[in-house]
Order: sequence, then C-alpha cells, then structure tokens
Amino acid sequence: MAKKKAYMFYNCDLEKTTASMNPLYNTEVFSSTKAGRKALVKKLQSEIKKGSVKLIDGISMDTVERIILEDNPKEVTASLVFGAVIEVNMY
Repeated sequence: MAKKKAYMFYNCDLEKTTASMNPLYNTEVFSSTKAGRKALVKKLQSEIKKGSVKLIDGISMDTVERIILEDNPKEVTASLVFGAVIEVNMY
C-alpha cells in the first residue's frame, strides 16, 4: 500500500525543537490534497496575523503559499520563525 502524506503545523520555539511542538495544542492534520494544502495556507496566515509565527526576512506570504501549494509543504519550515510544518504518513 502506498503511503499518503499529510502535514501538521506546530507552534514551536526559535530552534524548532521537537520538545516545543505540542500535539495536544496543535491538533490539526492537513491532507496533501488541494483542499488540505489551502487549509494549511489559511492556518499559517492566521498564525502570522496573530503574531505567534513570523516569516524570516526576505520571505513573502506569496512565497510561502507557492511552496505549500506547488512543492513540499514541509519545506516552508525554513521560512518560519516560531513555527514548523512536519510531514507524516497517512494510512
């Protein structure tokens, strides 16, 4: 059976340590479908608007959106401060 991918967003510390990523706080899983990826974009927009996540200097929300919608969403982690997107297997 082929593994399907899904993505989870976590608020985290500056170093992105796994100890700072709390699955009891960040409980949403975003599928790799077009709708799931769009929902992940909206989640990040919300977190950025609240100020709990920031983009690194020189990165725009348009770039983040393109990475999530067209590439591998976990790659957006390098563009985030106090946030991370991890990839998980979905069965």
